[in-house]
Amino acid sequence: MNPYHHHHYILTRIIEDQDDLSSVKQEECSQFQYYEDQPQFITYENSNLCQIVSSILNLNEDYLDWIAHNKPIEFESMILKAKRKFYRDKAKFRMQILQPHLYSNQQPQEPKKAKRGRKPIKCVEKQFIEDNSDHDKKTIQMIRNRISAQNSRDRKKTYLQELEQSSALTNKENHLILKQIQELLVSNQEIEQQNNNILKCIKVFKQQCLESDELFALEILKQLDQFQSDTESTASKKVKLN
Repeated sequence: MNPYHHHHYILTRIIEDQDDLSSVKQEECSQFQYYEDQPQFITYENSNLCQIVSSILNLNEDYLDWIAHNKPIEFESMILKAKRKFYRDKAKFRMQILQPHLYSNQQPQEPKKAKRGRKPIKCVEKQFIEDNSDHDKKTIQMIRNRISAQNSRDRKKTYLQELEQSSALTNKENHLILKQIQELLVSNQEIEQQNNNILKCIKVFKQQCLESDELFALEILKQLDQFQSDTESTASKKVKLN
């Protein structure tokens, strides 16, 4: 059965029972003051389901409206509880109407003392909350899990952003290094070309000195040999860049 249809059915039955209770009062209780003990039942014309349940269970109507919109299963159980209480009150007032002598000398009962170690429940709302504590704990745990998962996603997102920034910086540095390497390669090729030209000149000078018989030419030949040796040694020690 649709819960809204079920609510309307219960509402209609309660209103019908209220009308029946009113007829009993008119027919059978004219001999004593009935309204002193009668609860303030409300009518269908100026009420809704939350108002009726609020009147019967003596609960705050705004609280019941919140329960009806957010916890329909709990609100369904409260409707059934209100229906049972209404029938009990109805039976009690029928007995007061039909057999008033049984209730005329009845002393009001003292409120029961709360058990030791437990605080007395002051209102129905508190009892309702305690009855649903397990449900509330599960809801709180679910909210905590969602918050924890969101925090984990945020940390992961922040970590990935830091990695991306670090990677971009590293790529930029690598690009600059590659550019410097290209410049060094060009410079190395130029130096190597200069060394080759110098070696060619040395060979020419040596050949000319060998062909000359002068003492001055022999001295120049020794210096050219030393210079050639130093140049070849420097060329062999150059850094090979790829």
